[in-house]
Amino acid sequence: MFRKHVYQEAATSPEESGGGAATAISEGAAGAEAGGEGLDALPEWAKDYSPELAGVVREAKWQDPADAVQSYSALLSLKGAPADRLVKLPGSPESDESRAMLAQMLGVPGEASEYDLGSVEVPEGATDMREALRDALHAARVPGEAAPGFIQAIHEVIQAQKVADEEADDAKFAEAKAGLSAKWGGESAQKWENITKAYNLLGVPDDQADRIALSGEGGPEQFFLRLEELGRRMGEPTSHGLGSGGGGGGFVSQAQAEARLDEIVADHTKDPNDPAVRKEMDRLAQIARPERIRL
Repeated sequence: MFRKHVYQEAATSPEESGGGAATAISEGAAGAEAGGEGLDALPEWAKDYSPELAGVVREAKWQDPADAVQSYSALLSLKGAPADRLVKLPGSPESDESRAMLAQMLGVPGEASEYDLGSVEVPEGATDMREALRDALHAARVPGEAAPGFIQAIHEVIQAQKVADEEADDAKFAEAKAGLSAKWGGESAQKWENITKAYNLLGVPDDQADRIALSGEGGPEQFFLRLEELGRRMGEPTSHGLGSGGGGGGFVSQAQAEARLDEIVADHTKDPNDPAVRKEMDRLAQIARPERIRL
């Protein structure tokens, strides 16, 4: 630290140092001569130097030219980066102009549309995020060379999370099915047949059915129970036959249930307020109009 501050002081202007480094050294040299040191205190290779330079050699106590070169090298290290590695900014480092200039030097495109993301591989079934993230890339000043890898990593993270979520959801369905099968015992096969029948009748897309089951109260188990009840009622005999007024049995299709509802409404002997008639109409309505059934 001492050497650093000495050379910094020696590099100041004559006005700041009170006469300059050369004056101070000359005075030191003169004082040394007055004290009897003279030329004899100098190494042989510096005896022909001017008084100013001789004073520098004497003060620094350099024993050979290599010491002087090494000292000068250390001095240069205090000056910072070489001139050819310096960047002149158009404004302060925080200004928009300076940041734009540095971004361009780092390879950030001038416009978001200039990013080349063709090498990004979008996983099958995943949402393509390339176009959606262009503006975000540019706002974050991501270099063009780094952008594809950045977008690729985002796709892979999203896909990995999607797979993990699907596995967790599948485990919920499996747990519900195993629990109900154990609970139903010997009736399990018939119960699952009822569920399949009701599900096919509803015609709900798989992804929508998954959302209903997972988001509804009771989860997949309650979803299975409601489907089983619907499927079971579809196979129950009706107390109001088609045309004949007699009882019918077996599977009741959606069209048959709608026709029987129309017959009940048209039959003036049937009182809609009769609990038995109302129960039958509600049962038929569940079969004829499954879209109104809350799962």
